[in-house]
Amino acid sequence: MAERSNPHDEFFKYAFGRPETARDFLSNYLPAEVAAQLDLPTLELTPGSFVEAMS
Repeated sequence: MAERSNPHDEFFKYAFGRPETARDFLSNYLPAEVAAQLDLPTLELTPGSFVEAMS
């Protein structure tokens, strides 16, 4: 089996790739004043990556 270079990335992509999971996590773990600023019911998956490659 090949070694994974970024297993934590795989976990976050898996978990946050499901809007219902991300919604639940954010509503339960963000401070209330931060969560109140989000419109969590409209959370949707957007394809692509928003992380820049490290040089």
